[in-house]
Amino acid sequence: MKVHHRRFKAAMLALAASQVLAAATCTAQLLPPGDFQGKPLAQWGLDWAQWSIATGLGGAALPDTVGGVRYLPPNFGGGDFVANLTVPQGTALVVDPFFVFGERYDNGTEDNPADPFIDTILEQTTIKTTLDGNVVLEGAANAFPDRKFGVTVLPQPILYAEPQPRGPGLNSVAALFGVGVATIFAPLPLGEHTIRNEFNSSVFGASSFTYNITVVPEPASLIQFGVVLLGAMAARRGRAG
Repeated sequence: MKVHHRRFKAAMLALAASQVLAAATCTAQLLPPGDFQGKPLAQWGLDWAQWSIATGLGGAALPDTVGGVRYLPPNFGGGDFVANLTVPQGTALVVDPFFVFGERYDNGTEDNPADPFIDTILEQTTIKTTLDGNVVLEGAANAFPDRKFGVTVLPQPILYAEPQPRGPGLNSVAALFGVGVATIFAPLPLGEHTIRNEFNSSVFGASSFTYNITVVPEPASLIQFGVVLLGAMAARRGRAG
């Protein structure tokens, strides 16, 4: 995306069978900044950004769950994005409410990771994240230093499956670096939940992504439930006989 003389891209970026699809009152909250599973929040945010670019623009087939943490899908198309997801109980969720990545272009030029305009983008972007209607994060994108991963050059450029239009006669062909704000949600209770991210930027405009999430029992829990049910039925038949 061409912005004046600089170009950057932003991504807004379910025990008993009767309870499986029931609405749940969420007591889990956005996890505070700090390490999670031995990895800093900033690294989780960067990993999510790389996964999003690689799968969303690079065409890579990568798992969406790593170590019991589900990467929520990104919104590269702008506007309002909605995803309906089903995750097993005990799964944490990671997503960047807002991130910016620099690119390489088909005319041989590249975005500069030291460009001060990146800070301007963060200063002029507001984000709002809600969980089941409750605001858990709100403010300017640069107002969360403990959730921010700074400008980081990727270990290797992520090549795009198809050139991405960035203005008249200009296409991007790879992602080179990224910067953004990271969030991780603790495993949600069984039932249905909604995570919604919104951002409003003087540079990129307004966009949102909504995740309708159904948390279901783990397969092992369903097996255990079936065994208990069969046992109860056998005991009942025994008493009847």
